[in-house]
Amino acid sequence: MNVLIEFFDEEPIENLITCTHFHMDKVICFGYKPIMTLEGRGKLKRCHKALCGDHDMEFVEVPYGDLNEIVEIMDGVLAREYGAGNQCFFDLTGGGDLVLVAMGILSAKYPTPMHQFNVTTGKLNVIAQKDVKSISELAEHHEKQLTLDHVIRFYGGRIDYNAQKDYKSHLDDKSFKNDVMNMWKVASRDQRKWNGFSAFLRSCMNFQLTDLIVDVSAEDMKRMLKKTPGIRSLKEINQYLTMLGNCGVLQDVKVGQDGAYFAYKDYMTKDVIHDAGCILELYTYYNFKDSGRYSDVRVGAHIAWDDDTWYDDDNVKNEIDVLALEGCVPVFVSCKNGKVDQMALYELDTVARRFGGKRARKVMMTGQKMSDGYAKRAEEMNIEVQCMEKQGRSNHESITD
Repeated sequence: MNVLIEFFDEEPIENLITCTHFHMDKVICFGYKPIMTLEGRGKLKRCHKALCGDHDMEFVEVPYGDLNEIVEIMDGVLAREYGAGNQCFFDLTGGGDLVLVAMGILSAKYPTPMHQFNVTTGKLNVIAQKDVKSISELAEHHEKQLTLDHVIRFYGGRIDYNAQKDYKSHLDDKSFKNDVMNMWKVASRDQRKWNGFSAFLRSCMNFQLTDLIVDVSAEDMKRMLKKTPGIRSLKEINQYLTMLGNCGVLQDVKVGQDGAYFAYKDYMTKDVIHDAGCILELYTYYNFKDSGRYSDVRVGAHIAWDDDTWYDDDNVKNEIDVLALEGCVPVFVSCKNGKVDQMALYELDTVARRFGGKRARKVMMTGQKMSDGYAKRAEEMNIEVQCMEKQGRSNHESITD
């Protein structure tokens, strides 16, 4: 029987990564009592069962700061396991210095292979020992695919699929993706004006002939423009309508001195156009998806803070615009088509730390240049800022040119 010897870590992935690569029959975790709590033990058991299968787990407390007693306790456990004919493996990935020292001391007495994983890269580092075969040579290799659902559950939350938007069922539809990319080409010309255009089209819902067909007079258009931020002329509105018509997102587009007539291609594209910030989220999602760097990518993921109260409507939830997984590292992305304020930075930082742990990446995708003060604050919070405004204007003419 293969037995993995771990030191309990507050980051669950530290105690899971070996079992995602190698089959183990039993896991023994040594840990300090204040850190290896009953709640922490239960969470790690659930994580192991969900990702690696239901295998035996044992938790052994060791005293903090007493190397001799730590060695004595671990020696007793190893003697028991080797006496039963089991093969043990030391995983040095997580844990404190004294326990790692104890493992080093005991490795001279027992033929126990030692290894460590780089959690960020997923690379296995084998600690070479004379006449001792490595875990790669002794244990059955397998791959348990980590997902974003696993990661969020590691930290006590869950992804709420009941809250997802309708268009998410069409993300793998090539036609929908093509429509998104065409809308992005239009939106990225000037995202301030795109926000205004989106607001204008929402106002046009009062002039629908059907759910998808709009017929609005020039007088009504002028009246609505007075209340529309960021865009002020009928010429600009008609330019947007024409461009979306040319790429097939809108159909039967007719613009002139009398007003405008057009039809949305379908309900999904209508929803995207009416939600000004949605296009940046979807463009970011497809870029992440197509990059090949991420094993799992989600858009508009609603995270419930307490996995144990999934049935409670009062459960705190946060929406993450784009959520991705690079190896074992979760990436939390906030997409802001408008101006970024301090609250947006704090919300991203809070959710990423709560559900991604110490290695989580935080990315702020912006449609407009962030102020120097907020950019400095983002840097202090280790938030990567990527501004799409320069990209959009370098690739496309301004809408007003």
